Amino acid sequence: MSISPKIKALLFSGFLVWLTLAWINLFSYSLPWMDTWCYLAPAASCSSLFHLRTPLLEGFLGSDQGWGLHFPGAPLLYSCVFSIVTFRPYVAVLMFIILWFALAILVGWSAYQLTREGFWAIVAGVMILVDHTLFEDAQAQRPEIVGALALVLVWMALSDIRPFHGRIRLVCLAGTFFMLPLLHPVTLAVGACICLLLCWQYWASERNGRTVLLTSILGYGGGGLALFLWFYLQPEAWTQFLDHAVSNKVAYSFGRTFWQALQHFYFPTLTGHLLWVIGLFVSVSTLFLWARGRQKAAPGGFWASVILISGLVAHQNFHNLFYLALYLPAAIVLSTLLLFRIHQTASSVRVRRWIQYLTCLFVAGHGLFWATRTFKYLRDGMPYIRGELAQIAQSLPKKGRILIPEALWEDAILEPNRFAMNTLPNSSSSERRILYETFVYRKLVKGDLVIIDRFQIKKPMNVLRPGEWTAMGNYKDVVPGRLEWGYDFEVWRKN
Repeated sequence: MSISPKIKALLFSGFLVWLTLAWINLFSYSLPWMDTWCYLAPAASCSSLFHLRTPLLEGFLGSDQGWGLHFPGAPLLYSCVFSIVTFRPYVAVLMFIILWFALAILVGWSAYQLTREGFWAIVAGVMILVDHTLFEDAQAQRPEIVGALALVLVWMALSDIRPFHGRIRLVCLAGTFFMLPLLHPVTLAVGACICLLLCWQYWASERNGRTVLLTSILGYGGGGLALFLWFYLQPEAWTQFLDHAVSNKVAYSFGRTFWQALQHFYFPTLTGHLLWVIGLFVSVSTLFLWARGRQKAAPGGFWASVILISGLVAHQNFHNLFYLALYLPAAIVLSTLLLFRIHQTASSVRVRRWIQYLTCLFVAGHGLFWATRTFKYLRDGMPYIRGELAQIAQSLPKKGRILIPEALWEDAILEPNRFAMNTLPNSSSSERRILYETFVYRKLVKGDLVIIDRFQIKKPMNVLRPGEWTAMGNYKDVVPGRLEWGYDFEVWRKN
């Protein structure tokens, strides 16, 4: 891909701007919360490879021995990093920025391999970098970015996109298919769909592609077995997982829940939904051509279509819109392919230029979130929220026990003998939360502290009765907006 020096300079400058804004918004102008504790703290609190535990719960029901709040794939990968590098908040944020940028590079490269034009490769990569949903996933340090990377690698390997040829292709298929069952319920479902289609293709096309089929199925089967063993060999992890899953269980809505949930997202995330709608249109036409025996009429789009449609179907029964990030890369590639074909069939050079101008305008609109959030950061006086939280943790008494909300976990995890959670932060059943609070509050003695945050997802179910507790003051930094956020701590001392 030949790019002029001016374009290279522009791209490098744009990358530096994105990197600066990403660092400001993900590190300085952000704070840890329930999701970061659920997904990252289990790896950050362990120094050994592939060892996870649920931290800051004082060993409640085996929490110091196992972790089972969610699928274990992403935290196990994070443990590879934190077994080498000591956990620090800035290291974690940098790790997610790198993962996000790697996803953009892969998507941009894939778009180039399909279109052979640098403009459309840049469009696809930039769409990933400016997407609001991916920002939310990186901010919450969730596993969807890792899941999206795995699905893109699967798609590239199955589509035989460089450099995934020969043995490299098989190694990529084995590794990524192994991870799909471990990473996420949606990737588990998408992996199963892909394996079924590979089997159907093998028997319908005179048994071609045997090596690819066996590698994929063995990798996926190995991942499924690993997921089973993870919970089977750790009863305490299975108990955690089951309690969390049952607490979040909803009746299957045949899409109603999914469509209602879309209303909770606002512009410019709406453009992300427009992308998957366009991608779905391309997917249906691509699969129609493939079913008619004309798969070559849409090269490279087949497996992206499978990932997008199976991801959408699997997503129907979940309230969580973070899951959009899993199949958004496939939607972006398919949307780019459609625009590329329209551009190629345009009747004049002038029309082609207008298509490119409008595409750039759409990309700018899709990334408008960065400008609005950064403007808000400047308007609020450029607060350094993580630094404020660190100062609060350091100012607390050095003796005694302190029960904290999830916003303080990053500093507390470095001193696990001093801190514990004031309740179970995740979506546990009320019975389990009461058991935990009874377990941990009974250990408190005179002078110990409990800190409660007005913004924490789950409030303690224990009532701090007058006479037994004394209010010691509060720490507060509330950021106004469409929804207030920040921290608003009340500190209570046991009498």
